[in-house]
Amino acid sequence: PDRSHAEIKQPVQDQHAQLLFNMPDEGFYNAYLTQRLIVDDKLEITTAKAVVLKHSCREGHDHV
Repeated sequence: PDRSHAEIKQPVQDQHAQLLFNMPDEGFYNAYLTQRLIVDDKLEITTAKAVVLKHSCREGHDHV
């Protein structure tokens, strides 16, 4: 929500990755996973994006 960025180096094991992060403020959070591999002398880059919403109806709907 505050548009800050953080880079987290998370090892990928058995083709699975897990990321846990705090969501202190109500709003949308974007999480990206970028994988870079060298295959047959070529760089292959794969990127996945997840959009997560933190919202509680008890906090109201004025700013969401």
